[in-house]
Amino acid sequence: MKINFTLTTLFTFLIFFLIGRSALAYDGYSFETQNSHKLSTQGVYSEQDTLNESELFSYNLKYDGSYIASFPQEEWAEWDVLFRPWLVVNSSDEVSDSFSAGGTQFEGEYLEAREFYVRKNLLFGMPSLNLTVGRQQYTDYYGIWWDDSIESIKLNFDKTVYGGFVAFGKKFYNYNTEENKLSENEMDTYFLMAESWFLADGNTTTGIRFFGQYDDSVANDNELSDFQGVKLGYFMDIHQPLDSDETLDFVLDFSLISGTHQNINDGSSFINGEESVQGWLFITEIMKNSRLLNRSFSYGIRFGMTDSPDNPYSGSSLFAVQSDRVSRANEYSTSLSGTMLDNRLNNMRFFGVMGEIEINDRSHVEVLMFDLYKRNEDLSLNYSIGENYAEGNGSNIGQSLEVFYFWEMFPVKYEERRVTVDVLTSVGYFHGGDAISGDVDDYKFSVGLSVTF
Repeated sequence: MKINFTLTTLFTFLIFFLIGRSALAYDGYSFETQNSHKLSTQGVYSEQDTLNESELFSYNLKYDGSYIASFPQEEWAEWDVLFRPWLVVNSSDEVSDSFSAGGTQFEGEYLEAREFYVRKNLLFGMPSLNLTVGRQQYTDYYGIWWDDSIESIKLNFDKTVYGGFVAFGKKFYNYNTEENKLSENEMDTYFLMAESWFLADGNTTTGIRFFGQYDDSVANDNELSDFQGVKLGYFMDIHQPLDSDETLDFVLDFSLISGTHQNINDGSSFINGEESVQGWLFITEIMKNSRLLNRSFSYGIRFGMTDSPDNPYSGSSLFAVQSDRVSRANEYSTSLSGTMLDNRLNNMRFFGVMGEIEINDRSHVEVLMFDLYKRNEDLSLNYSIGENYAEGNGSNIGQSLEVFYFWEMFPVKYEERRVTVDVLTSVGYFHGGDAISGDVDDYKFSVGLSVTF
């Protein structure tokens, strides 16, 4: 195996943390360790009418652990040390793990140090202020700002009614026994991230976000371009009670992007291989939550649109540490416009109808229906979605329909541990529009299981 010395060193910490949850003392210093574990597996069968028509069965198995040492043990721990290893068996790097946080996954069998950091709490004696140094997971609700693990320094401030963070970082390695070296589009890239939020009332959170990227890598044949620029945006999240049985959820995210793509390497004729970027992205969703016959159900819409670029590099797009993954706390993740397509939020407009109904106290069914369009129909489809379809002569990418069934076991206690089991099954269908040549009908079936203890 191709194991980097740094990775080997990090995994030796696992021996220390495997002692479990216990309080220890040494030479007057006390600390407590605690750990959690998640075992998950997922199988996916798909049929795609792409240029390389394929029927594919893929699967993954994963162990995702979390080991934390905190000391000293008083009202607040002054220091936290975290180590989060992955043990993965992946038949394909195209399999998305519905039960895990975002970030790059690789084909094969490997160990990875997904997160490792040291956190100083009570910075300057303030419980609301902490400083974290190491490889940390950054995730926002839609994944469009950050959704990856990055080696970074992060200053976090939380006063309950307002807070935020500022972080600076750079990826050095994947800390992975299979693919430890970074891909070409991740090398020599620096990130500056910041967020400021305010709890306007008990139901409304609003704020601003900033993302800066400086790609200092040299031109190469394996990277489409190097981006240097910034993204600045505003977000709002409202959870408004209507009456005793109804609530209304409203989410809005609007951002502007400005910068330069350099060393463009896709065969296009850009002057000096550069292109100025001036783009924007708007996403909103409205969901109404109600109860009927003692069962909860919700329904609503999601709409997203980017600018209409003159070329693939002049407007909105996703960068390597971003995604279109929608996170559902303690359950599973889907995508902004369904999981049938890889939405790159470049030259894109989409609209969707969403619904969810509770079957019983431990399970529900979710339905997603989306219609996707290119803003500028003259641009290649490959920049808008990740799948390799034959180019058509229109703007409609197509329609998707997906149904998810989620079941969560009532937690049980086993040897002083809380054990939960989750099951997720889904079926999806995609019909291609006139932006794709020919008759395209894709199908996908998946089954997943997660055990947390």
